[in-house]
Amino acid sequence: MNIRRFLAALLLGTLCLSGCARHYTITLNNGNQITSRGKPQYDRAAGTVNFTNARGEPDRLPAGSVRQISPASDS
Repeated sequence: MNIRRFLAALLLGTLCLSGCARHYTITLNNGNQITSRGKPQYDRAAGTVNFTNARGEPDRLPAGSVRQISPASDS
């Protein structure tokens, strides 16, 4: 019976953690849109918006070229 409880807790934990990876849409001043994994972060010192792109690679954009950042479900 303990194995069932452990597996149920493991499944529940996996489902909860997988829901944390939200996608965001970054809209640029020229109208192009980029999808990111996770919430993009503004780096004030560098003047960039840092994010993980759809392929899972780290990427950055000049903050002045970003018009809007919104959750992908709202775009």
